[in-house]
Amino acid sequence: MKLSFTSTLIFLFCFILPTISQANNSTKSQASTSGSSTTNFRNTETHKIVTHELIDEICKDATTIVCIVTLSKYIDKPLTTTLSGVMGLAENQANMTRVKISGLYKKTKDKNMKSMYKTCEKNYANAMSQLHKANKPKVKSVFGHAWEAIREVKDSCHTSLTHHMSITSSDDLDDLAQDNRKFEDLCAIILAICPAL
Repeated sequence: MKLSFTSTLIFLFCFILPTISQANNSTKSQASTSGSSTTNFRNTETHKIVTHELIDEICKDATTIVCIVTLSKYIDKPLTTTLSGVMGLAENQANMTRVKISGLYKKTKDKNMKSMYKTCEKNYANAMSQLHKANKPKVKSVFGHAWEAIREVKDSCHTSLTHHMSITSSDDLDDLAQDNRKFEDLCAIILAICPAL
């Protein structure tokens, strides 16, 4: 059966052209999806992954043994994830030490010791606040707040503790000194990671 010219045009507009348009849109959509996938893949490739070589590079500027042992737990993880993990460890260490200091403050009768413990507890509360503020996307922010967290503990609590340990011997003071050191080591690792990002 022969179709008139008008019927042919109607057939083209109603059936053929929409089919071609859908095919073109489908192709564009696939290209768009493919392009997006490639971009995301490239973006993930730009993130550094923790390797033994990277750990050696980072830990040359920190307490080496503690740094290596800590970062080895994050092998094959993104460095950004590792930084968040170490920051969490530092916050936990600060909180545990603060709670321990609070207990020592209640236990002692010595006024000088009470004064020191009160100062140290405040230092650790401030240090925790600094680490909490450090949970920002900017590396400079993380570095600056981690540095302040170390300073909070080292310049006051650590100094007072060292003075009291030179006067009297105590297991409690020895334990607190070790806790101080652990916290400072974790913060030092944070500072060492930042330049590698």
